[in-house]
Amino acid sequence: MTKTTLATFFLIFFFIFLYVLGFRLVIVLTDSMSPTMPPLSLAFVAPTSIVKPTNRSIVLFKFFNHLVLHRVVRMEGNKVMTKGDNRNFVECSRIDDVVGVVVFSIPHAPLVYAFIFALFITSVVKEVLQRNEKK
Repeated sequence: MTKTTLATFFLIFFFIFLYVLGFRLVIVLTDSMSPTMPPLSLAFVAPTSIVKPTNRSIVLFKFFNHLVLHRVVRMEGNKVMTKGDNRNFVECSRIDDVVGVVVFSIPHAPLVYAFIFALFITSVVKEVLQRNEKK
């Protein structure tokens, strides 16, 4: 196997490992968190059992049966007030509705996906061609 193929498999297993731990990968669909996270950004969300939400952190929470990524503006008891960086209104939710905290994000994630997929396909094709040459 080539180094690129091994690296790709390592990344896949790494993401599976993070998923088992409770991490989520979320694609930002709206501009509510712009410019911090523009639409089509990929957010890596740690579960609240690993990272606790604090003021100013960006959290993933349930809001009327939807998952929303917004910034915490205030926490009071079992309530958390959140607001999108590009919004003028605040939502109030229960702290139990917070699913996780954004650890980091990658802007314009589809380009990253396309690049990783292209590397993977290239390495697989190269591997197949090399095996055919040896026969």
